[in-house]
Amino acid sequence: MYVEAIEKKEHATIGERRGPVHPEGGAVAGGDERRRNGDLAGFDTMRNANALWARNLLHAFGELFDHLRQLSERKDTDNERIRVLLLDGLFTVSALWQILEDYLHRGYLGVGASFGVVTNLRSSASRPQDLFPKAFMPFTKYRFVATLVSRLAGMIDNLAAYNVAARVTLRERRLLRAATRLRLTAQRIAALYAAVGTNGDKCSPEILRSFVSCARGILGLRFGERVNRRVMRIPACFKDFDCQPEDCREFAKRFCALTGERNAPVTIVGLRTSGCYLAPLCAAYLLLHGFTNISIESMRQGVHLFSSERLRIRSRAQKGFCIVVDDPPFSGDALKAVVGHLQEIGIPADRIYALIFQEPDAPLFHSDSHRNELVRDEVLSGIRTILLPKKDWHIERVLRSLDRISRTHAAPAPKGDRGIRLGSAEAKPSPATRLQYQRARCHDKLFLDIGSVNSKAGRTNPLVVKGSGLGWYQDHVLETARELAEFVPRVERVQEGLLGTAWIEGHTVKDHPVTHDEEFVRHVARYVARRRERLAVTDAAPGDLEDRKTGWHILAQACARSYSFLRSLAYYNLRRRLSHIGENAPRAVIDGRMGPAEWIVPVSGGYPLKIDFEEHCFDRADLSILDPGFDLAGFSAEHRLTPKLEDAMLQEYVRRSGDADVVRRLPALTMMYCLSKHVELRSQTPERSAARRTLAIELTELERILSNTANQLLASSCGVTDFKDTEGKMFAIDLDGVLEDSILGFSCTTPAGVEAIRTLKIHGYQPVIATGRSLQETMDRCRIFDLQGGVAEYGSILWIAKPGTTITLVRDEEMQQLRRLRQVLSRFDDIIIDPAYRYSVRAFRFANGLREPANAGWLEAMLRRLGLDHLRTIRGNLQTDVVGKSCCKGEGMLRLKNLLHGLEIHAVGDSREDLSLFESSDFCYAPANAEPKLIHDLGKRLSYRSGARTQRGLLQIVRRAAHGHEGACQLCRGGGNRNAAASALVQALQIRDRSRVRKLFDLIHTDSLKSFIVSL
Repeated sequence: MYVEAIEKKEHATIGERRGPVHPEGGAVAGGDERRRNGDLAGFDTMRNANALWARNLLHAFGELFDHLRQLSERKDTDNERIRVLLLDGLFTVSALWQILEDYLHRGYLGVGASFGVVTNLRSSASRPQDLFPKAFMPFTKYRFVATLVSRLAGMIDNLAAYNVAARVTLRERRLLRAATRLRLTAQRIAALYAAVGTNGDKCSPEILRSFVSCARGILGLRFGERVNRRVMRIPACFKDFDCQPEDCREFAKRFCALTGERNAPVTIVGLRTSGCYLAPLCAAYLLLHGFTNISIESMRQGVHLFSSERLRIRSRAQKGFCIVVDDPPFSGDALKAVVGHLQEIGIPADRIYALIFQEPDAPLFHSDSHRNELVRDEVLSGIRTILLPKKDWHIERVLRSLDRISRTHAAPAPKGDRGIRLGSAEAKPSPATRLQYQRARCHDKLFLDIGSVNSKAGRTNPLVVKGSGLGWYQDHVLETARELAEFVPRVERVQEGLLGTAWIEGHTVKDHPVTHDEEFVRHVARYVARRRERLAVTDAAPGDLEDRKTGWHILAQACARSYSFLRSLAYYNLRRRLSHIGENAPRAVIDGRMGPAEWIVPVSGGYPLKIDFEEHCFDRADLSILDPGFDLAGFSAEHRLTPKLEDAMLQEYVRRSGDADVVRRLPALTMMYCLSKHVELRSQTPERSAARRTLAIELTELERILSNTANQLLASSCGVTDFKDTEGKMFAIDLDGVLEDSILGFSCTTPAGVEAIRTLKIHGYQPVIATGRSLQETMDRCRIFDLQGGVAEYGSILWIAKPGTTITLVRDEEMQQLRRLRQVLSRFDDIIIDPAYRYSVRAFRFANGLREPANAGWLEAMLRRLGLDHLRTIRGNLQTDVVGKSCCKGEGMLRLKNLLHGLEIHAVGDSREDLSLFESSDFCYAPANAEPKLIHDLGKRLSYRSGARTQRGLLQIVRRAAHGHEGACQLCRGGGNRNAAASALVQALQIRDRSRVRKLFDLIHTDSLKSFIVSL
């Protein structure tokens, strides 16, 4: 209706149709003629009254219940106010229904899914046989063994499912009936909302009385304290994806065009969370089109239905239709899983319809790849689909209408990464901008150069108009803008679901990294402190929200990988212990994304302004984290701050906020931020080679930040003493497979590894690094563990810590051929070269979110074809390296020995590339995970082989070298600076040091039982 009104008044200025809302305060402007005439007196006051309610969008069940009571006591008579009331009421009841459905369906483990993921991992350190004794490992290559373990995982999942069904049947039948009442009430309120939308300005008093009757029917129910503490999930459809109720009307219209069976039963299955909000609206608009027998249900991917739900859906669908609806799909995995489950319970495929918001940037709808066509066919095959293309979304129609008005009166839009005009040729984003949008998948933006009138200057201000969410989600944006006026651009309300942000002429910090200085990071610290002060949250549930995927869930998931495919059994206890790290943290509405592209430096001068400050705290990747330290951690990781700049930022934040405990929480928050972003990026595989290369390199950088954070935490918590050289004994340690492993998804050490370095220093050994990793990674390890130097990139470069100098061992002809190889490989779309390796070439592929090595045979053939005879290849698990033929760890170690005045070399390694290191050493050691070929080649030169793997094996080797036996001496037991405050995360990282028997003992006696108890 708003679109038609705009089209009739094509030549009216935008400033005449709305008034500005400045962040400093003032009323929220109306969006139509009646508000300008004052017919809706008190409308803005009502919106301002909801501002505090909208500050924290993570409402608990009890808070939603009280909010519904307040809505039922309203006495509104105007059509627009009743429409807003009904929308808030629908959001509230749908949220109550979603919470209760998730509460009733809690307790499923997903061990089978974890087993499927782990068996596909390419890293040998992460495979399931790592949990079994060595005697069993030869049998794991047989298919029947994998099948047996898979069926065992399925039995565990079925046991959990029976536990859930028994709990609901015996203890929670009352809640099951209450969920039915909420489901029917949401459908009735949606019908009332649809009726108000179709009646124009005519609103029957019966509609308000019907709403009050619906609300009171729920308010008479009692749910219990455990349910009241549960927190809602935010529907991405009405918060991030700019979906509108009018889109559900369009879906209903298109479905009606396909069938004339108005009396057939129709069951609308909404995928939780968004489906709990979309399904009632779709049902309401189908009722308006003449359908008489409509029911709604909800499902979640990977969560089974109860027997009563299966019977109800199957019996109705066999006589009519089953419609599946969700927010815009990305890869289609959730849609595919739900449709598959509906078919499993007996619903014919030709009876299933899918209502799909079609986003052209989603991989499911990319048409430039045969692989994506196969994925789309697999997801949508056999069922009927009703697509709503992006151009037909209601918000796109509104933006196009605004764009036509802007073109009538405006000059060309300014150029830049924020100047986006729909339908304009110059508005096409660059590949980098496209990738950024694909990650966020938030709101489209439209530049309007006719904005609000600045009364003081007498000129117009250009605006960037974008979606803001509906109802209290838009109130959240306006409330946040008011409180952060000096840090963000001016914000104006255009209409329900749309807001305008003042155009800032300038450049982003991403475009000009030189902006990074101490004054900038202190400004960012003040911004975070202001959010902590002005947007403090006092009504949030303390601690972790155990029934959802939060930041602590992400962190616990990573640490639980230490238990291989049985990780699901260890997950609950790990998450509970890790969440204690942040239990006393202040709670506030955080920003959620602090990257360089989020800061605009105005041309006119002044501090950078934060853009998109309202989008990410409660977005579809919501981690339910209210700790302001999360923004500090994100800013430090995104901007790659040096330790000096990070300290300056923390000092300013602590001075402004008084939150001195943030230093203790920062390592966990940094790992949480990087892991969550890693998961987000891995789910996206752009088809364009440039975007895929950028994505793969960013994932690699995130893994390096995770490695440094975990290693720094362990080094500071477990204690690394100063080195005292007494005998000139050097101890060369390989990184991958010895000092570090990649079981957690990134490479880092364990407390046993740190203890090994500490033991060497105490007993007069000089530990150094001998690795194939890059120079920067070697320097980072030397800094963290206080080492004197290291050999990097397979002996291509040396690092001496005390002078802080590097010594290149690559010959000139080899460097020239390496540069030539980089140029050639850069022409291949599927080959990615790690830019961190400057004295060698590390090449890998990236597809479907997974990293794999470049084909070594193909690379060797290329070297021969190009005449690059001074280079050789090294095959790895996740990459293929190319180095100079004159470079090896042994030669580099001998050179380092002379520079550090060493007398003898002890070396420990696990791969054949360490053979040259052993040949140049006086004593050779290997852990249990060393390659058999290496052990065979060493023969009698091997001084000692540990019976333990990786870090535990290294510790045994070090003690054997220092003491002559594997036990600890008095010097080893005393000393060390153990930080008890960080023990929760340190203990989680220490799980990898436990034996297989100890891990199984943990699962049987502790973690697995708690995983079942949590569902009771």
